[in-house]
Amino acid sequence: METHRAAQLVATVAERLPKAILSQLVDRLATLDEHSSFSERMAISYTTSQGDAREMVAELIRYWNDEEPDLPPKSLALALQSASEVDEHHRNREEVQLIWTGPDVSNLPFRRTEQALLELVESAKKSMLIVAFAAYKIPELVEAINEAASAGVNVVCVFESHDASGGKVSFSPVKQLGLAPSVRNYVWPMAKRPKDSLGRYGSLHAKCAVIDGNLLFLSSANLTEFAFNLNMELGVLIKGGSLPIAAETHFHTLIATGHLEVIGSEQDRPHFDILHNTVSTGKPGPLTVYALFGCWRRSWMTTLTSTRIASS
Repeated sequence: METHRAAQLVATVAERLPKAILSQLVDRLATLDEHSSFSERMAISYTTSQGDAREMVAELIRYWNDEEPDLPPKSLALALQSASEVDEHHRNREEVQLIWTGPDVSNLPFRRTEQALLELVESAKKSMLIVAFAAYKIPELVEAINEAASAGVNVVCVFESHDASGGKVSFSPVKQLGLAPSVRNYVWPMAKRPKDSLGRYGSLHAKCAVIDGNLLFLSSANLTEFAFNLNMELGVLIKGGSLPIAAETHFHTLIATGHLEVIGSEQDRPHFDILHNTVSTGKPGPLTVYALFGCWRRSWMTTLTSTRIASS
């Protein structure tokens, strides 16, 4: 068996197969007779139910049978188990990189904010969580998010909202970014926000992204063209360790406990829904006045709003 090719196949199977399925594969190989036939060996590939995974295993077994048929099945099982342990070790090892947008005045290996975030989104295979206060004029990032969602990645976005925040931002990113319908969007409703003795309430000011529970991006930057290109912004990218999954779990717990609500709830219903409800009940109230004023206000403040938010 050609060593480099064999190592590549073993590493690929160990990396891509879910751990439970890989364990089943290792167990079946370990109990296989040393003088087993090709058909008996190929039958092991059906341990994996997924089409792509099954083909990867089948390719490894064909290569094993053609190039080194006398290699004991237990040896192949040990190679797969060892590769899996090494892969898990690398996944769990924490690495931290600085992410920067601003003047380049040193030789330190900073990565730029937009580049780092775009690469993270494009690397997603299973899950993606994106949290931001403002998101505006980021077509490349939106395109990458939508492509990931269409490929089956579970995408969750949490943005500050004009409606839920009582006007702390002058737009709702979900309504204007053009995100794919399969992207699940959440807001922090006004009713769930703490208030001080003067009635002032907080903002959704966190900025982070978590990819596949293994990559955590934390930054001062909003998702705007100013933050990506003109502002001074500093952040970190954390690979591996316990922090990425901890951050992802925290936000999913906020969703599960009702602190964050999916778009379409009462706190973030579009203006036309509020107006429709008012017309149907015949009881115009404060929400109606607010919605009508908001529509009129946006008609002459579009330019001012865009400039102010884009510079965040």
